[in-house]
Amino acid sequence: MGPFLSILKSEDAWRRFARVVLVHAVREAAELSYRETIDALRTAHPGHFTFVPFVSREDTDFVLRGRIPQAIRDSHLEVTAGIEIDAGRSQVMLCGNPAMVTDTLAVLEALVRVISLAGRLRGANPMPWCRQAYNPLRTLQFPALRRPSEGDIS
Repeated sequence: MGPFLSILKSEDAWRRFARVVLVHAVREAAELSYRETIDALRTAHPGHFTFVPFVSREDTDFVLRGRIPQAIRDSHLEVTAGIEIDAGRSQVMLCGNPAMVTDTLAVLEALVRVISLAGRLRGANPMPWCRQAYNPLRTLQFPALRRPSEGDIS
């Protein structure tokens, strides 16, 4: 969370993106952190900032239960955040457990392939595969997806 919050404290992020959705996934609700900073961002950028917390190992009445890859796969994340992950306009940044990063990349890669196939069926140009930025903070600018290689994860 720290790297993302640092980015969001700069005005550049708010000039570059019309909407920012910050997703924080933890095992238990007690692990959710940076509440004051997140609330300050929400206050400073109403209508432009959405925070979506996930908890994977306990039920709560104030956060989503589950894992990020599944929530992308079944569109629950998009519905909750009020956005659409769009291969032409969305930028996704991942930081965290290497297994979560790998699983989320696989879901996003499948999403881009589905969109690319639909484009081919309509006669549009297929989306090119590009490279992805550094680890542990992975910046994926659609369609800039590639699976991490062994050298990417330390």
